[in-house]
Amino acid sequence: MDKAAVQKFYELETSLHQKEIRNSREKVSTLIANDFLEYGKSGGVFHKQDILAGLEQEAIDFEITVSDFSAKKLAENVILVTYTASMLDEDTITTVHTNRSSIWIMRDEAWQMIFHQGTKR
Repeated sequence: MDKAAVQKFYELETSLHQKEIRNSREKVSTLIANDFLEYGKSGGVFHKQDILAGLEQEAIDFEITVSDFSAKKLAENVILVTYTASMLDEDTITTVHTNRSSIWIMRDEAWQMIFHQGTKR
């Protein structure tokens, strides 16, 4: 993928890290697919309605640093995004690193995340 395409997926992915997006049911709903599935770093399995309910109530403004970001075309309208996310765990005052992957698909002329997984390193 060219740099502009990778940048587009970086912006889509990291928009979901921003509090103003995360707390907006409408914005998150347009970014994640109705059949969305997540395997969270907690070990939990989440669907779109779980995510919408949880994020809407989220009070903490996380600062997430992204490194090793890549985007790979799997099919004409399917993109795999992988990266490392680092953030401060306020309870332990340590930095937590997670390997993350997302699959984005083109539906109705818009990119939506259909799958996400976060795994602690």
